[in-house]
Amino acid sequence: MGKKLLIIPIVLLIVVAFVYLTMLSPPLVTAELVINSGTVQVKSGADWVPVKSGMQLKQGDVIKTGTSSSAEIIFFESSVLRMDENTEIELKELVPTKDGTKVVVREETGKIWNRIVRLSGIDVYTVETPVAIAKVRGTAFSVHASDTSTDVLLVQGSLDLSAYQIEDANRVVYASADLEAGQMATIIADQTEIEIKDIVEDGFLQENMDKDGIFLEEVRDEFVARFSTFMPLLKDQINVSDEEVEEFVLDYLKGDADIPAEAPQIVRDILEGEADMSSVTNQITQLASGVV
Repeated sequence: MGKKLLIIPIVLLIVVAFVYLTMLSPPLVTAELVINSGTVQVKSGADWVPVKSGMQLKQGDVIKTGTSSSAEIIFFESSVLRMDENTEIELKELVPTKDGTKVVVREETGKIWNRIVRLSGIDVYTVETPVAIAKVRGTAFSVHASDTSTDVLLVQGSLDLSAYQIEDANRVVYASADLEAGQMATIIADQTEIEIKDIVEDGFLQENMDKDGIFLEEVRDEFVARFSTFMPLLKDQINVSDEEVEEFVLDYLKGDADIPAEAPQIVRDILEGEADMSSVTNQITQLASGVV
């Protein structure tokens, strides 16, 4: 079977795993703090307190790294935000809604790297700074923020960018742009345009791209391992190997593989968050029985 023909059965395999995990697995950790180096503080309420790796974060928490310090926030065990030194962010929104899970991060100052992967459960991911708003889906990007300027570097995916200013206590958008992979944008307070140019790579960008390679492989391995005991029969039925499944899952997480047009609508509904669970369960049961 050619590689192109393998895509549909492997996608179906992933969908079966998705439903299985949704029905039987414990809830995913919404946001977990990982301290890589130095001093990290969290304000959950009125006071800043030192913290340890493994702390679960919630909406409204503010996280700050000190000098020569760095940290990560893992969302839904499958997406990551990495904080450079002297960076402060707030988890402004971190709750499921009727339209899907929405994550809004407020970055006051510093540098952050964001890798938001498919299958994470995040429908809309937004980073706000004092002068800009970046809204993405399935994207790898960095944001460098200060009180008066913001640089956004888009490595992969798509990104809607807005520049704003505060007038009479209201946020007023004065410019917007759609960034493409390989572009960076600069927003400076009191200027009327967004400057867009090709990315200039720096150490922070390269370091996080390297880390992403390892992170995505770990996410893939965890995903595959969680349904490995459930899938042998189905894999035999659709004639795919472990290696083919792992390759496609990694490509899908990276954004290098899409749902083929020939795939059943149920596949698209699940991966785009449009499916009703009872209907999905029925169709997946039929699929596993060889009916679909």
